[in-house]
Amino acid sequence: MTSDKIHSWFKSRDTKKLIKALREGDYNARALSAKYLGELRAVEAITDLKNSLNDPVKMVVESAGKSLMAMSLDPEIGRTVEQRLQQFQLIEIRSKENLDEVVAKRGDPHELELKRMKEILILSGAKKLEIAERLKSNDLVKRLSLFVGVLAVLAAILRALFFWLS
Repeated sequence: MTSDKIHSWFKSRDTKKLIKALREGDYNARALSAKYLGELRAVEAITDLKNSLNDPVKMVVESAGKSLMAMSLDPEIGRTVEQRLQQFQLIEIRSKENLDEVVAKRGDPHELELKRMKEILILSGAKKLEIAERLKSNDLVKRLSLFVGVLAVLAAILRALFFWLS
């Protein structure tokens, strides 16, 4: 199931196919289907969205949780989603610690183990957070560079003004 197909089902409001994608698709299809079912306020999908809170991929759980909270039918959903996301955070922390232990013992991680750990971190959304943090720090560097540039221009103007006045 491609994202184009899922998007066309959303456009045509075909909730049955979206529910099928939520149940049987890959993790990208499940996450996108959960998002679109929430946007359609598809009440018939509530059971499947609740079941998706137990999905092994964080991105799917987040999409299903947001959709269920948007429908705001059950006040306990927010707490359930938060608890599930905390479980993912623990998995991410343990995975990182395990990788660090392997590196400390061997000097460098075994290729298969490194690949598995990276996959866990990517699927859990940790990679997205890392990229977002990197973008924030790049934005800060750009702002500081602009500020320093403005200060340099002001200093040059003040020097020229003092030279002209004296």
